[in-house]
Amino acid sequence: TPVFDGTADPVNLPVLKGLCGGSGITNLVVPDRVPFVCDFSRACNAHDKCYGTGGQPKNVCDSLLLGLALSDCQNRRRPMRDICALTAFIYYHEVVTKGQKYYDAAQRASCAGCPSIDPGSSREPR
Repeated sequence: TPVFDGTADPVNLPVLKGLCGGSGITNLVVPDRVPFVCDFSRACNAHDKCYGTGGQPKNVCDSLLLGLALSDCQNRRRPMRDICALTAFIYYHEVVTKGQKYYDAAQRASCAGCPSIDPGSSREPR
């Protein structure tokens, strides 16, 4: 999910379901739906699930978010389609640059018996 507030658990915390930005103020700043512009609910939910699936590489999850978000944009008319696409790339940039610690936490929580995961690495588990 694009921007976390630093207190949210990206794995199974109920308040995260459907909230691309986490909870509290970040949901207002980074909502999963912007009326008439975009609805990234499907993308955000899939991204959260991907982060919480043991062994999934972070870059695959982040690319999934972008791909699904952009597919939502294709259903829009211009100029909203362009605004939607820009928003999708902003969300993608945020997860790529700020999501590592949340990815690592979600992987550790979902993968107690999995091969070791090197915290701080976007690579697949060893």
